[in-house]
Amino acid sequence: MIKRFLLATSFCIAATMVALAPGLGDAKNAPRPPAPPPPTPPAVAPTAPVANTIQLVWLVYMSGIRLGAVGLKTTFEPGAYASVSSLKTGGLINVFYEARINANAAGSVTGTTLRPRNYAADADTRRKQKTELAYSAAGITLFADPPYNTERFPVSDEQKRDTLDPVSAMSFAISGISVTPERPCGDTLHVFDGARRYDVEFKFIQNDNLSSGSDGYSGPTIKCEVIYKQIAGFKPSVKQGDKTYPIYVWGAVFQTQAAGPLRRFVVPVKIMTETSFGSAVATAHKITVDGEARTN
Repeated sequence: MIKRFLLATSFCIAATMVALAPGLGDAKNAPRPPAPPPPTPPAVAPTAPVANTIQLVWLVYMSGIRLGAVGLKTTFEPGAYASVSSLKTGGLINVFYEARINANAAGSVTGTTLRPRNYAADADTRRKQKTELAYSAAGITLFADPPYNTERFPVSDEQKRDTLDPVSAMSFAISGISVTPERPCGDTLHVFDGARRYDVEFKFIQNDNLSSGSDGYSGPTIKCEVIYKQIAGFKPSVKQGDKTYPIYVWGAVFQTQAAGPLRRFVVPVKIMTETSFGSAVATAHKITVDGEARTN
C-alpha cells in the first residue's frame, strides 16, 4: 500500500536594418570613389525559446511520520517538454525501507497529449536498477540493467502503444492540457515503465477548498479520486480479505507568467489515502511557476 501511494504521489509539471552612405566626386570624369562597405550589424545573442517551467516538491507522511519527498521539474517549450524527477525516502522509514529514484524524460507536445522520445531512471532501493526507454515509429526499445525478465509477465506491443513513461505521465497530468469542463480531472494516464503496464484514472468528486496553514497551498481545489489499474507485467496474486482504500487528490490551478505555450498548470497540492498503518498524506510543500514561488 505504501508503494502504491508513493506511485500515486509521483503522478499527482520561442531584422537588422543597415543603410549605405553615397560617395561624392569633384570632377565630372573623376572616378567615383568606391562606396564604403555596409556597417557590420552587431552580434545578436540567440534568443531562447519561450517556455513555462514548474518545480514541485511534495512531502509524504504516514500517520504524521515523514516518509520522504518527491520532486519534479518540467519545462514546456512550443511543441516540446523536458522533465526531471526524484523520489527519496527519509526519516524513520529508512530503517525499514530506503529508496532513491532519479529519472528524466523528454519528448514532444502534440495536441492534447505528450509523445515521449526518451526516458531514463536510476533506482536504488533494495536493489539497484537502471531503465531506459527509447521511442520511435517502430515502437519502444528497452534497456535495463540488470535485465528485466520480460517473458515471465509479458507486456504486448499493443498494450505499450500510445503509453507514457512515469515521468512523462506526471508532466502530462500537471500540464492540464487534457482538462475540460466535462473532464475537470483530466484524461487517464496510460503508463509503461519498462516492465509494467498500468492505468491511472481520475474521477471527479467535488469542488473543494484547502487550508494548509503557513506551509503549503491554501485555496480552491478540485477533488478527484485516483483509480489505479494493473494492465500487464504484474505477478498474478490473490489477496483475499485485503481491503483496498481509495486514493484522493486535490488539484489547484496556477496561471503561468511567462509567454510560453501553457496558460496554466494543474498541481496536485494534496494526495491522501488510508492504509492499515494509518493515514498517508502527500502535500505540495514547494510550488514554483516560471520562477515565482506560489506557496506560503
